[in-house]
Parts: sequence; structure tokens; C-alpha cells
Amino acid sequence: MPNLTETFNAGGATSWVVPDGVYEVTVNVWGGGGGGGTGTGNGGGGGGGSAFSRSVITVTAGASHQVTVGAGGAGGSTPANGGLSSFSVSTTLVSANGGTKGANGSATNHGAGGAGGTTGGTGTTKFAGGAGGGPTTNLNAAGGGGGGSAGLTSAGGTGGDAAGATEGAGGTAGTGTLPGAAGGLGGGAAAEGVAGTVPGGGGGGASATLASGAGAAGRIVLGYFQYTVINGVTGGVSTAGAPMQRIADFAGVSAGVSGAVDAQMSRTLPIEGVTAGVSGVPDPAMGRVRTLTGITGAGSGDGGGVTVKKIVMVMDD
Repeated sequence: MPNLTETFNAGGATSWVVPDGVYEVTVNVWGGGGGGGTGTGNGGGGGGGSAFSRSVITVTAGASHQVTVGAGGAGGSTPANGGLSSFSVSTTLVSANGGTKGANGSATNHGAGGAGGTTGGTGTTKFAGGAGGGPTTNLNAAGGGGGGSAGLTSAGGTGGDAAGATEGAGGTAGTGTLPGAAGGLGGGAAAEGVAGTVPGGGGGGASATLASGAGAAGRIVLGYFQYTVINGVTGGVSTAGAPMQRIADFAGVSAGVSGAVDAQMSRTLPIEGVTAGVSGVPDPAMGRVRTLTGITGAGSGDGGGVTVKKIVMVMDD
């Protein structure tokens, strides 16, 4: 699971810059919920809940991406569809469709519920939103419930139909560790339609005499691991992008090869029994070695023709 998350709830567009040490991001997207239809004589239909989409995207530190959260559709006499939410660079990488508005009721006909957001967005994991409910027959005074939005592991629930003066229930939220949200309750004889819940719940349809509920705004959640960047390490990141899978070399260590020396050790011949990673700064005459690390055994060295039988570690500033 990613160890860091960022959540965007407000409708509209903003920029997100990839932090240092981030190589991929899991993008979770919900569109906006559709607004509920109003009622005139007959109740209005509930708005549809939004769809859900998810993908894992490879990113580059410092690159800017556009995060666009779809707005919830308005309720009232001119209900609106929920907006599309997207994560993009020059092209759309992940997106989720919003729910459709509920239809208005009239003096002679009840309003139908709006369709849930479809899986036509962009993503590797996608679920549809629930449709809004509507009055089942004409002469129903109450409004239908809004559809629920989809979650990580299931579609959103369908809003309940109104029956007579009894309003329709809001659709249930899609399930998962990143769940959707419930749709709004339809308007009854003495209550307005209820707005949908963030992210992307559809608004409840209106009764014949009161207002309908608005759809809820969408949401985008970014999840990622951020690794520590170690400056001064050459080749510290593998070509696959997984940090610190291997370390090619550190300053002062020549390629990590047994017996390899840097320029300051030009008088030293390869030392037998020394494993990879020798670090030492000898004095010019090689009378003694100030520091040696990583030695597993003693051997011979260019010490004026003297065979070294034992190496004594001498710490010298």
C-alpha cells in the first residue's frame, strides 16, 4: 500500500507536481453526481451516481500533472449532469464519468431517474455508478432517490423508486477500501430532495411541491511511496526506477572491485584477501596505512619489498 496520499475534493482544475523520490502514483478517480429532478404535480427522478476509475501511472519527479475534479450537478428546476473527473498531462491518463441528472416531473408525467456514470472513462479498474430512482407511476407526489457512486471493488447502488407520497431511498455506496458514497434521499410530501454525498453521490429527486437535491462533487485520491534521495551516490537508482536496488560506487571507492585503488593509492599493489570496497589514504612513502576498511585477511603489499604478516589498524588524523 502507498505510504502517502493526497486528496482533491473541490470541483475544478489544479496542478500537481511529482515530488522528489516518487516514481509511480496510484490514481483513484470519481466523477460528480447528477442533480435530482424537480417536481410539478408529479415527483422528479433522482440523479445518477458517479463511476470510479483507477490506474497506476509511472511518473517523473518535477513533472506537472493536471487534476480536474468534476463538479456535482445542480438540483432545482434546471438539474445538471455531474462533471467528468480526470488526471492528465498532455493526454488523459485516468478519468471517471459523472452521473446523469434526474428528469423533472410534470403535471401529467413523473420524472425518470438519471443514469449512473458509465465505465467509459480511462482506467485499469472501473465500476459504474448507480442509477437514480424515479416515481413508479404518474400521480406520485414524492421524488426518487439519488444513485450511489461506485467504489474500488463494486458499482454504486440504484436509488429507490418513490411510491405515492413515500420518497425513494438513496442508492448505497460502492464498496472497497476506497468506497463510493450514498445517493440523496428523494423528497417526500414535507421534505426536499437531499443532496448526494461526496464523492459523486446523486441528488434526490423533488416532490411535487419542494426542491430537489444537488449531486455531490467528485474526488481524486493520489497514493504513492516517496523514497529518500541520497545525494553524492553514483548509480544509486536502478534503470527500472526502484530506488537503491544496487549501488554502483561511492566516492573514494573505485567500482567496488577487490583490490581496486584510487589515485592516492597508486603505489599500492592489489592486496590479497581484501574484499570489495577498500577505502584508505596512505602516506606518500607507504610507511603506514592510516585507514583500511573491509579487510578480511592479511597479504602482501608494496611496502618496500616487505611481506605484511599482520595489519595493525592505526587511526591518524
